[in-house]
Amino acid sequence: MIRLRNNWRAALMGILIPGIFLLNGCAAGPANVVANKTPTVDASLKDISALVAPLLPEGARLVRPGQPDNLSLVQEVDLDGDGAPELLAGYEYGQRQVGVLVAGKVGDAYRVLWQGYDLGYALDRLEAVDLTGDGRPEVVVGGTIGASAGQKLVVLREEFGRPQPVLQTDYHRLGWGDWNGDGQIEVATWLHDTGPLSFIQIYRWSGQAFVRADHTVPAYFHEKVIPYYQAQLARSPDLARMLTYALADASNKAGDPQKALEYAAKALAAQGYPDEAVLLAVRGEAYYQAGDYDKAVADLDRVVAGLTPEREKELAEGAPGGEFWTNALYYRGLAHLALGKKERAAAGLQRAVKMSQGHPEWEFYRTAREKLQEITAPGRLNLLGQVYPVPLPEGAPAELIKGAWTRDGIIWATAPAGLREAGNPGRWMPTAPTRIYLYPHTTGPGQTWYTPLAENSRELVAIAPTDPAPGSGPPRRHGPVYRQLLADLRVTGDWVVCQVAQQAAPAGTDRVQVLAVNYKTGEKRAVASAADDGSSLFRVAVGGGRVFWQTGQAAADNAGQVARRAYLYDLTTGRRQTLAGVPEDAKGIFLTAAALWYRRESASNTGDWQKLPLPGAGPHPAFAPVQQDLAAVPSALLPAYLEPRPGEVHYGLRVEKDRDSYRVQVSLTDQTYPPNDPRIIRPPNGGLAGELGSVAVGPAEKVLEKISPAPQQSPTGETIAVSLGQGVRGTWYGGKNDQDMPQLVWQEGGWTYRLLDASMQYAGRRPANEGEVPWLSYARYLVSILPPWGNPVAPGTTGQVVVQMAGDGEHTEVWWQVGEMAYFVSNYHYADQALYTAGSMVAVRD
Repeated sequence: MIRLRNNWRAALMGILIPGIFLLNGCAAGPANVVANKTPTVDASLKDISALVAPLLPEGARLVRPGQPDNLSLVQEVDLDGDGAPELLAGYEYGQRQVGVLVAGKVGDAYRVLWQGYDLGYALDRLEAVDLTGDGRPEVVVGGTIGASAGQKLVVLREEFGRPQPVLQTDYHRLGWGDWNGDGQIEVATWLHDTGPLSFIQIYRWSGQAFVRADHTVPAYFHEKVIPYYQAQLARSPDLARMLTYALADASNKAGDPQKALEYAAKALAAQGYPDEAVLLAVRGEAYYQAGDYDKAVADLDRVVAGLTPEREKELAEGAPGGEFWTNALYYRGLAHLALGKKERAAAGLQRAVKMSQGHPEWEFYRTAREKLQEITAPGRLNLLGQVYPVPLPEGAPAELIKGAWTRDGIIWATAPAGLREAGNPGRWMPTAPTRIYLYPHTTGPGQTWYTPLAENSRELVAIAPTDPAPGSGPPRRHGPVYRQLLADLRVTGDWVVCQVAQQAAPAGTDRVQVLAVNYKTGEKRAVASAADDGSSLFRVAVGGGRVFWQTGQAAADNAGQVARRAYLYDLTTGRRQTLAGVPEDAKGIFLTAAALWYRRESASNTGDWQKLPLPGAGPHPAFAPVQQDLAAVPSALLPAYLEPRPGEVHYGLRVEKDRDSYRVQVSLTDQTYPPNDPRIIRPPNGGLAGELGSVAVGPAEKVLEKISPAPQQSPTGETIAVSLGQGVRGTWYGGKNDQDMPQLVWQEGGWTYRLLDASMQYAGRRPANEGEVPWLSYARYLVSILPPWGNPVAPGTTGQVVVQMAGDGEHTEVWWQVGEMAYFVSNYHYADQALYTAGSMVAVRD
């Protein structure tokens, strides 16, 4: 379990604690090397070798690289363009182990800026060359691991004041040059495979990272690769199958599909390595490039037939061999698309994109996603900035599709058939039931993959096009038949709440019905329905497990004004009650578990949010055993809402309290125990799964002591600006090195929100653009569930939300300050539940 603590002291006192930056490029070094050693020496020394010597590990000696062979022991290179050179040096230590360091001048002394230890037994390369085209050199480091393993390549680029690894791979042969004439350097690596075969990869700088670009340099394969394999074939005709396969693959990348087909035919006629699927894949790609799409599909169908669901799952999780299968699915998808088979094309491309989760270097990732968007653009659900392909009836307006994002999946709805209403072409009237579905997430709430929702969804409910259906026997009520259209769809907890607009036929009276369905259990509720007496249902709000609505607005054909009434429906208990105190001019209504917030239409109050406590709203029943004791603490608050759990639930409370502060830890237990009973944390209780969260209240200093905060690293490294919806902008910080914690940060409503990569899953990765930023959809979801003023608690407050994204949950901490008092809420499982709990805090009364 990974548990970090928010830096409360810095936040409450307005102090920013700087992060601790590890200077080494590797996680661990040899036993006689101090991993974070940053010694300094007097920069006035003239001999640069003497400058570097004190920075070396104990017992190390300087060595020259094997390539180029004319370099000095220590090189002076200006990496950051400030006019002061940095120092590059290779060294040998221990039992034939080599390392490299980069040192820079800081003040009057030199310090280690980067150091790599695990580079093998010999230094193959150490040189400075501009690989990115920005006029500043990168550092190319190569260390020899062994004859079969080859060399380890590390390319360093100066970013944010220090050299950072931007490319790491293995090679037996290395080169670079502008091979396609676009003015951009490409880097080529050859890694030995079998016999004379090599795995050849081409990289180019995208502006933010080195990306694969094998198919962008046909001249390199034509001039360098094909002649090499032709010479090998002349020398070793007994390896004809292997070498003609390599020539077919190189011809594809050289842009010569006819030659590729000739070589593939020779390979298939010979015996030996590789197996038939590999040869069919290279021939299928050649058929596609040659425009023979039917033959491409035939070959690639045979290849993909060997991909089992179990193997596909393993590849998506990072098992080796993924690039072969993603390429086969990709070219088959393109061939299907060229033949006009869009559904098959989308299905294949989707599989390739999903599988590439485990293979982030896949060359065609971006183009596959772009093709998917082109195919699915006519029918799309754009949900929190993420586009999902869904069925759309021909001629229907795009806004027909509605959806909502939950932590368990996507709720979406569409009418499979309908007509535009005569005389009102902007209105779509379904002729078949409107169906509402749940697509459960398969990769967690941070998923960013295009997903064919229609193929993987479970139907929750269908709304008939008319109520009652024409010719269905005696109507359920007197009056006209109503044509029904889904007007809105919202989610609170596990409940999907639907507003259904009903238009009378033949009369033109409109009204609204509210329905609810539990997306986990399938239970359905008829929450509210306007009567046929001319009154209407309007201003529906959903939140905190409840539904609010008002009635009384006069219908279009009713000259009289019916008195307005407000109602509240509890989805947990099924209880409906009248809600008093809602002003006639209330607008912008927002509902929580404990209160209804609203603004007034009167001009003098339009900017002020006002709070109406809900009837009977008090602390959650779990706190009943301690409520009277805690009521004596000034400004005592407890939540009215706790994360719901199915079945019978028992709570255990552990309480720390003094005269002006307290902390309550809430656990799930096998039975009810008195507060602070030691059995609360003994088996079968205890453990992370049983920890629901905690609440702390008190003066700021006291709260700090109770939660025992640990220093937290400040955001660092390369940044990417992201849009989080509703006008909110955020920033992704990737960290300066592999030890820095990536995080997504934004400010809204006077609060700071941070999603931290507590498991370091994305450490060292550099998203190429906004669409590749981790947890972007989840951040948009959190923004979407916040009240209109932008924070979970109340207008005018300041606070912070820290979500530690870890493998065992979203460890979330919410704090805010009112005057001298600080309030804290945590949930070890879900960020949205922590926000809901914080927003439900109510005064404690004995």
